[in-house]
Amino acid sequence: MMKTSAKMLSLQQRANFEAMRLGACALGDEQVFRLAVDHGVAAALAAAAAERGDSLPAIWQDRLRQVRAQQLQQRSSLNDLLHRLEGSGAQWMTARGWARTVDTILPVRPMGDVDLYTSRDQLSKLSAALMPRWQLKNRPDDSWGTTRLFLDQEENGLAVDVHLDLSLFGLRRPGAIEKALRLRRRVHGLWLPDAETDWLIALVESLHGLRQRSLRRHWEREGLGERLSPNQRRKILQRFGFRSEILYQLERQLYRDVSERHALRWAAVSWMNASTSRLGTLAWLIRPSLAALWFRSQTLGRHTLGSS
Repeated sequence: MMKTSAKMLSLQQRANFEAMRLGACALGDEQVFRLAVDHGVAAALAAAAAERGDSLPAIWQDRLRQVRAQQLQQRSSLNDLLHRLEGSGAQWMTARGWARTVDTILPVRPMGDVDLYTSRDQLSKLSAALMPRWQLKNRPDDSWGTTRLFLDQEENGLAVDVHLDLSLFGLRRPGAIEKALRLRRRVHGLWLPDAETDWLIALVESLHGLRQRSLRRHWEREGLGERLSPNQRRKILQRFGFRSEILYQLERQLYRDVSERHALRWAAVSWMNASTSRLGTLAWLIRPSLAALWFRSQTLGRHTLGSS
């Protein structure tokens, strides 16, 4: 299901959030709070204010407690998951939400699921370790997709997304995920991507969610990018077929009001403008339609053979 996009920010609202983050102004009223929750940064802003010793308004304090309680509730599930991964014998790494619990950009952030990265030849080991608690939702013969979704069978459990590729716009990069696994780093018991791959994954997440505004996502992407030199960032963009236009497109996303009716079209145009290979981008965009046509042709073929 497509997540609902956060509300559009004005330049002044963005500046106010930046000031709150730095402690240059107090946390805002209820309207500002609701917007911060919408963009996934309310708990982070409250935690930063608390660390500075600032007084927290009740609604901000309650949100911080809520997210921290959620993290405590998820701890048992995450410990079980880590135990299974360690015993799987597979190479893996995690990014986004789980990674940010041990390698923080924002002091506190909510987490909705777990993102794991592995190569296709490691998938069978990983799947065996996850089951039966986490059950595969995708069709096992789905050769089109590069992600496998495992759903926790226990109540209020975390879903696990297993990503098998680091490609963009349908342009496969043979060996990219294997190289990333070789360069992974160990942080407090978790395997995380190296700094370059971590930033790249944040870019991928932002591109795939281009219809969804998120200041939290933007701040984390910026924080990961600041760990790299400008030259490193430029080389990563070039290596994966991006022009610097992509960073402008992602920034503009926070301020542009696009209706649901036109959101997909705007996202597609943004991707095309940011890519050095527009043909490759177009191939990525129409891939779901091609997959649906292929599946339909196979189904019709079986029906035809069965009736002959």
